[in-house]
Amino acid sequence: MRILTAAGLALSLVLLAELALAVDGVVEINQASALEGSLDGAPGFPVRIEQPGSYRVTGNLEVATFVDAFRITSSNVTLDLNGFEIRGAGDEPAGSTGVWVEGAVRNVEVRNGTLSNFTSGGVFVDGAARGLRFIGLRVIGNGGTGMQIQSEGSIVRDCTLLNNAFGMRVFPSGLVTGNLALDNEGFGMRLQGVAWGGNVAAQNNGGNTNPQVILTSGTSEIAPNFCGTNTTCP
Repeated sequence: MRILTAAGLALSLVLLAELALAVDGVVEINQASALEGSLDGAPGFPVRIEQPGSYRVTGNLEVATFVDAFRITSSNVTLDLNGFEIRGAGDEPAGSTGVWVEGAVRNVEVRNGTLSNFTSGGVFVDGAARGLRFIGLRVIGNGGTGMQIQSEGSIVRDCTLLNNAFGMRVFPSGLVTGNLALDNEGFGMRLQGVAWGGNVAAQNNGGNTNPQVILTSGTSEIAPNFCGTNTTCP
């Protein structure tokens, strides 16, 4: 009887611990869980988000190998970086990305954190995705384009792109508002088919005397944007 009671108590404690971790329904991700593969069963990076749900980072993540940090392949996902930095391995022969949204997914949001030091860029979305949101990201010191969002109907809002090879590229449609592109080596923003407003691009492409933004067909200004020093964008 005592053995059964002890076993039952141990099981109850385990269940209570699991409930405490999942009390708000959010899956938590940290360096240890990423390396253990507790989310997707594959130890190490990338962390693969393959199921709908809400995911939250609970500490800085250091991607020591030359791979992506996150791969999102499911619709109906929210990934909250929770103010933490996701940092890549830096210079390497192979490309790496902070967050890669892959395939024909819908309704994905990535928000609130820093993506830095990845060779291919901070965020990449392939052309099959639809209706995504990227909010409050700081994309700093990445090779390639800081954010390349090639999907229909995506929202990019309140993001900062700093010291990347290029700033932001969004096409073929979407909404781009309240973003800052600063000190990127090439263009600050390259937009096609989007509505944009309240954005600032400065000191990109070798300085304010050079073009800061590239606009192609179908782009519509819904509020003033500023390029360089107190200079309206074309």
